[in-house]
Amino acid sequence: MVREFWKRPDAYVVSDCGAIESQVTGHHTSPNISDACAQSIHAGTDGCAGSGYIVDGGLAAAIQTGGLSEGDIDAALSRTLAQRFKLGMFDPPSLTPYTSYGPERIHTPQSAAAAETAAAQGVVLLRNEGGILPLNSSSPALKRVAVVGPHATSQRDLLGDFYGDSFCPGTNTPSSRAQGCVPSLGASILAYLGGVGRGDVEVTVVSGVGITDPSTAGFPEALEAVREADIVFLAVGYSNAAVEREGSDHNYTGFPGAQGDFISQVLSTAGGEKPVIMLVIHAGQIALDTLPYLPPVIVDAFYPAFGAPAIVRQIFGGTNHWGRLPYTLYEASFALSTALSDASVSGGPPGSAKRTYRYYDGKPTFVFGDGLSYTDFTLSCDANQSNPLSFPSNQNFSVSLVCLSSLASPTNREGDQILLAFHSAGGDVRKSVGGAHPIPFKTLRNFDRVTVRGGVSPVSFWELGPGDFALVNEFGASMVYPGSHSIAVSGFGGVQYTVLVNITGAPFTLSSPPLPP
Repeated sequence: MVREFWKRPDAYVVSDCGAIESQVTGHHTSPNISDACAQSIHAGTDGCAGSGYIVDGGLAAAIQTGGLSEGDIDAALSRTLAQRFKLGMFDPPSLTPYTSYGPERIHTPQSAAAAETAAAQGVVLLRNEGGILPLNSSSPALKRVAVVGPHATSQRDLLGDFYGDSFCPGTNTPSSRAQGCVPSLGASILAYLGGVGRGDVEVTVVSGVGITDPSTAGFPEALEAVREADIVFLAVGYSNAAVEREGSDHNYTGFPGAQGDFISQVLSTAGGEKPVIMLVIHAGQIALDTLPYLPPVIVDAFYPAFGAPAIVRQIFGGTNHWGRLPYTLYEASFALSTALSDASVSGGPPGSAKRTYRYYDGKPTFVFGDGLSYTDFTLSCDANQSNPLSFPSNQNFSVSLVCLSSLASPTNREGDQILLAFHSAGGDVRKSVGGAHPIPFKTLRNFDRVTVRGGVSPVSFWELGPGDFALVNEFGASMVYPGSHSIAVSGFGGVQYTVLVNITGAPFTLSSPPLPP
């Protein structure tokens, strides 16, 4: 919201929905709406997505009390109108291209392809013991497939939050919110096998248990399907409607309802004799250490929305665009020992928990950046033609990092390589700081995703400057400390290249701490 963060003076800033009112009703940073309006306008919030600027006098009351001047309002209004002029909202309709947009621009083949790619790139293959995936749809041993769990038949629950008022073609009434067009996981598996000529494979889809329902009445039918199957898909997790959404946090991270017992019985019934592919549907934290043991295959699918067919295609090897985990999945004890209201990250205040890959020193099940691919990659990197490098702390130095990804073997299938570049401060830096402020284990500074094909070595290029080697001190200033630093490049398979940088001189303040509110 602070205009200093927006370099262009004509940038238009709008609040989140209800954010102005929340300053009074939720966060209690303002005693009344007029004060909240004044604070927001002064901070650079031109528009209000809500009613804060008009209810209880709003901006008018702020002017009357002296919190705002008409000049303040005019400045915000000019930036608001500038955007509308750029969009042609005051031009004749015939001169505005947006007025000619019709239904033919909705769900075009290009947008459908982009959505398909995004769905495949968004899922993470966390575990693939014994190389079970990709599944071979042409194998004569594949005769029966069981799809069980609450998300085997989910449609609406695959959408997550903020899915829009009407999302099925031909549905224009927000109150109806039709869900019949959303492909379920069970239906997607059946459709995929039929599409590759395996209509002879028997696919049994049984949910067996609800998201939060404690009932076990559906267990027997689902477990019988597991018993008869050659391959088991186990689709479990949370839902936007029952567990997590904006304004409704869950204070537990285990599997709700009877799901935990159901998962245990499915794994026991499969008995290690047949592959179990567990797909986890969720957005917030979910603790996998509550399971009796980890299934051989775990796919973190988050909320795939319309992406179930893309996920199924990837599981059967039609694509190879896996992602990497965007956050750390903590063990169940973390949520039991940490208050939901504890928002500390580095564990600064006494009794507060450390968290994120940058500071957490517990034993999470999976950490930020985890993930697998079907492909083995090789990586070669070069940094400024020298390693280690050396720069004065007060110099505007630059580290050019170039990495080439290639297939480890010509027989490897093409696939996406995801490179993460992490900064870490050395032991001498930590010693010099002496505990004055927290220092992260590592910090992500850049990343890249490249599609690697046979004979092609895509190039990832990064220019790293002083800010990529800086640490934030106890006052909020960004500091470049002398001593040893490193940039580690991690691809699928772990860290594959490290560039060492020695910074000389005295501690240098790269940016001052922010002003108090």
